[in-house]
Amino acid sequence: MAQSLPIDLVTGGTGLVGGNLVRRLISEGRAVRLLVRKTSNLALFNDLTGLQFAEGDVTNPNSLAAAADGVENVYHCAANVAVQRQMTDSIWHTNVTGTENIIRAVQAGSVRRLIYCSTVDALGLPEGKEPADEHTSWNWDRLGVENAYARSKYEAHQRVLRAVQAGLNAVIVCPTFMFGAYDSRPSSGQMILAVARRQLPGYPGGGNNFVDVEDVTRGMLSAAQIGRVGEVYILGGVNYTYREIFKIIAGVVHAPPPAFAIPYPIAWITGQLAELYERATGRETALNLATVQASYLPHYYDPSKAIRELDLPQTPVARAIERAAAWFQTQKMLPA
Repeated sequence: MAQSLPIDLVTGGTGLVGGNLVRRLISEGRAVRLLVRKTSNLALFNDLTGLQFAEGDVTNPNSLAAAADGVENVYHCAANVAVQRQMTDSIWHTNVTGTENIIRAVQAGSVRRLIYCSTVDALGLPEGKEPADEHTSWNWDRLGVENAYARSKYEAHQRVLRAVQAGLNAVIVCPTFMFGAYDSRPSSGQMILAVARRQLPGYPGGGNNFVDVEDVTRGMLSAAQIGRVGEVYILGGVNYTYREIFKIIAGVVHAPPPAFAIPYPIAWITGQLAELYERATGRETALNLATVQASYLPHYYDPSKAIRELDLPQTPVARAIERAAAWFQTQKMLPA
């Protein structure tokens, strides 16, 4: 009788990291069970065979026991990645309560390990010339930065750490800004699309750490296999200013990069107007004061711990951008 493959449960599989993680797990010979809602768009997985689906939602604890039954590892990637300052019930319920529900489901079952996909936004921001690392304390409040997503992920991150102290076998990974294919929303790929469509006249004054999403998925598998219990790992690549990354993107998509630096006061006024529009219409915009603040910060991080302990690859980010752009072309989001 053929031996069945070990099963891994993935939440948030329709997102950028989750979608790439599903493919990575299958390529490594794992069986994958994907937690999906009735409204989930599963077209992303039409080319895959043998993928299991479990109907449920991280905000519904009663749906998680069956989904986690017989599972070896749980990769919790589901999140509400909202770009706004003020906390909402939806953001908190998905990111914080949803993580609490996953923790309880793992504790109640026979799951070997939880790999929690946090974010570097749950860590502190660098305050000097050196990039932040896993030991940088949360400082967003003290720096006057308001961001509901970052706050909710910080709270969820802390709940996982507390559960580890109570005996949970978990590892936390904190990806930086990811590029790659299967960005169906799109999320970070909006930056690539905006440059390709010549929608950005200027660039903000901050920077970020950019990483290939395929490197992140490799790091997540390593975290499941060899990561130390209770440890936090930054899954990152190279620190670039936004001016530098826009030049790299422009070179890949054969478009001119944004030409000038946007003064912060101009960006701040634009963000204020966008927030007034949000309040008047109830529609979330991609630009508001939260995104303005974030785009002028040095979002720089040091991934050396993950490189050392998880053998995290360091693929040139241009390759990830190339794959993302090629995928956008197949989806008719960019011209071929």
